[in-house]
Amino acid sequence: MKKTVSLVLVVLMVALLFASCSKKEPVLPAQFKESAEAAGMQVQDTTKSEANTAVDYIKTAYVAVHPDGWQVSYYEFNDITNTQQEFASFKAQIDAAIPNPTSTASVSVSSHGSYKITGDGKYLHLAFVGNTMVLGEADSDNADAMKTMLKDMGF
Repeated sequence: MKKTVSLVLVVLMVALLFASCSKKEPVLPAQFKESAEAAGMQVQDTTKSEANTAVDYIKTAYVAVHPDGWQVSYYEFNDITNTQQEFASFKAQIDAAIPNPTSTASVSVSSHGSYKITGDGKYLHLAFVGNTMVLGEADSDNADAMKTMLKDMGF
């Protein structure tokens, strides 16, 4: 009887744990623009210039530049498959650009993922949620400000 009660309690605790994990929602273009502007950034719509590339599945693209020199690029893709492909491509490019990182952190599940890398005085933060993705680039002095902004946005 005690084993049954213990098993039921464990199952309930695990179920509550999974229920308490909030599902990440994609960050809509208007949300990104509003958050970036609230952080004092100049936001430029780069959708048309991105449309001139070989990638034809970008719905919306922004580049937000902070007065301190760091920036965040935002992309909304047609679907999550395109987002995952671009995430993998960007990650490979980042790895090639910083071949000897001082630190890396990576999380990837089907609906969201992130890759953070520090090296050569730079901090890069690549993340996707659903069909949206960001690439943040900052020097080490401004990394914390960028991390806070991206975390507050849900990336």
